[in-house]
Amino acid sequence: MTQNHTRNCKQKLSVCHVVTRSMLGGAQLQIVSQIKSNSLCGWDQALVANTRTRPEEGTIVSQVRGLGVEIYSVKELRNEIVPPQDAIALLKLLAFFRRHRFDVVHTNSTKAGLLGRVAARLAGVPVIVHTVHGWGFHEWMPWWKRELLIRLERVAVRAGDCLIACAKRVAEKGVAVGIGVPANYAVIQVGIDSEKFCCNALSAEESKVRLGIPSATPVVGSVIRLAEQKDPLTLIRTFAMIAGARPEVRFLIVGDGPMRAQVQALARELGILGMMRITGLVQNVAPFLAAFDVFVTTSLWEGMPIAFLESMILGRPVVACAVDGVNDLIDHGKTGLLAPPKDVETLARHVIELLTYPHLRDAIGKAGREVAKQYDVEKRCAEIRRLYWSMGRSKGLWAGEIPFTSRGDYPSPRD
Repeated sequence: MTQNHTRNCKQKLSVCHVVTRSMLGGAQLQIVSQIKSNSLCGWDQALVANTRTRPEEGTIVSQVRGLGVEIYSVKELRNEIVPPQDAIALLKLLAFFRRHRFDVVHTNSTKAGLLGRVAARLAGVPVIVHTVHGWGFHEWMPWWKRELLIRLERVAVRAGDCLIACAKRVAEKGVAVGIGVPANYAVIQVGIDSEKFCCNALSAEESKVRLGIPSATPVVGSVIRLAEQKDPLTLIRTFAMIAGARPEVRFLIVGDGPMRAQVQALARELGILGMMRITGLVQNVAPFLAAFDVFVTTSLWEGMPIAFLESMILGRPVVACAVDGVNDLIDHGKTGLLAPPKDVETLARHVIELLTYPHLRDAIGKAGREVAKQYDVEKRCAEIRRLYWSMGRSKGLWAGEIPFTSRGDYPSPRD
């Protein structure tokens, strides 16, 4: 994969995508979409990640391998800060980048972003990009850890060429704590293949029947990873409050994670375990989302949640906590309903209101669908390629206009 960095507009770029872990998650699935789209342009690509995942987490490895992309596993890449392992990961990344001489290194997630950008700069990679799917620091962690991560991000931003923020609020949050300046950021929204997603969905009635739920029974659900960030215990408490007012409602959680046992224990304690189902890891969430009457989620911090968009594109109203990029996506009272984090009473009240007034539920669902249509995966992939190209061109590394920049310029991933 060795490349000469003197190029023209007819030649192809080599890109290395780096992410901390290869589990099935929003950031990882956006990387898969980018790899698929870039492959249609004939670009050479590689993926670096810690490919060791637990069964309940899933993995993107098979999808990436199916595209003929080289995968380099770095087991020392971990979410936690572990200096000895972090040093080994940095050296492995540095050696890999030097060996392949990529045109672009594109990092994703906190740890991969911190180590990957430094390694890429030391290796002399011409273009270094990092996508902020959501900052690793947040208000719910110890102050010293938050301050450490902010300081590390301030260093890492100087090693890269551009930060891609998945939402305007995400970029503003970074600038507010001194991670670069506005000129360091490009806001490129996440994307979904709405046409393909809708084709995989069933009608609400058919979805409920297939799940063993009477078609007239209200269903409140969520698509989340059962982990600290998503605050699933607040979700269960919200479900319990809803059940107190609307005992006919059934609850559905699509996902899995390390807090599953705690979630089930709390549901049992609150007397709603028999009203609730946890599906475990699901590859195709469309048939489950279609059964929802209301989507509710309780994340404490969030970049731009893909599951929200998928729910909205099906016309299902969303009730969520007003954090980070969620505020870019949802206009309270119009395209969804918002509540403060951990505010069980407000979350439950919003859901009950939507269940009680079908006209409000339908109006918010329709407005949300129009918003979700703007988040197009092909547009996102093309914008990122345009960013790679324009940054390299500004450095005199290649010339001419970028090929394959719009929907009409390259084949659809569905073809």
